Amino acid sequence: MFPADHSMFTEQEMTRLDRMKQYKKNGTAYLEIQSTRPQTLGYALSDSPVGQLAWIIEKMQEWTDEDKQLPEEAIAIDQLLTNVSLYWFNRLGASTAEMLYENMSMAFAWGSAGDSEETQQWTPPKIPSAMAAFGKKEDESLLKKLTSLTGKPDQWTFYEKGGHFPAMEVPDLLVKDLRTFFSSVDAHSNG
Repeated sequence: MFPADHSMFTEQEMTRLDRMKQYKKNGTAYLEIQSTRPQTLGYALSDSPVGQLAWIIEKMQEWTDEDKQLPEEAIAIDQLLTNVSLYWFNRLGASTAEMLYENMSMAFAWGSAGDSEETQQWTPPKIPSAMAAFGKKEDESLLKKLTSLTGKPDQWTFYEKGGHFPAMEVPDLLVKDLRTFFSSVDAHSNG
């Protein structure tokens, strides 16, 4: 996910990038297991409601607004439990692990200069696109640079509130962003 050439980054961005790299090193075991052994994990998540709860809450703890100490400070506890219940009652642990496995199996190399078909940089389709990022102000320029490696969206917005789950953390901001984007798409298609 991180480009080999760091010359485009400022010193502050490099500090934040190093933090992201540390997270990749120490916080992505879930990604490794889901992207290599999804069925094994799927059985465990489908067998234990406590396991399913712990699996999801741990991610919510790490990925919600970092200013919030507990995930239920970023997302209402009833909504957290409803989300986990949907996974549990519908036995979605295995299928979501499988989906991640399939996505991670795609040939994809951000910023790669490779020659083979597997390592060629992905070119996004030429359709209207938008990117909304949620996090800390000091992450804004770094996130914009990292996401630019996949192409330039028609709309790029950064919000200083929320985290990985904006639909649950800051739904009003997400809805406003979606409405703004789709109203511009609709205006262009009717114009």
